[in-house]
Amino acid sequence: MLEEILKAIKNTFNEVIKLAKKIIDAITKKGKWKIKFYLNGQCVCSKWVADTEAVFNSAYVVTIFGKKHLFGSNLVRTVIRPEKLLYKDIFKKEIHVGAYLFEGIEV
Repeated sequence: MLEEILKAIKNTFNEVIKLAKKIIDAITKKGKWKIKFYLNGQCVCSKWVADTEAVFNSAYVVTIFGKKHLFGSNLVRTVIRPEKLLYKDIFKKEIHVGAYLFEGIEV
């Protein structure tokens, strides 16, 4: 009887540990890369993506703050597509890419 109670407590404790590890991984963005988008030589925004996602085959909906000199407004939501790789930092898990505005979007 005592052994069954100890097993139940141990299983519950292990489940709590697994849940805590999942939460910590989600908070620290473990396994994800940060992409920084550059438009006309200026960093306009950044976004987190998974390791396996093909960065250059995707278009991203991004919100850009404080670039009134580029867009004529302080708050712009637009679609950006990566064009070329500028820099890749493996230690910080950051990718810097030059981007262009997707078709149909005018500045």
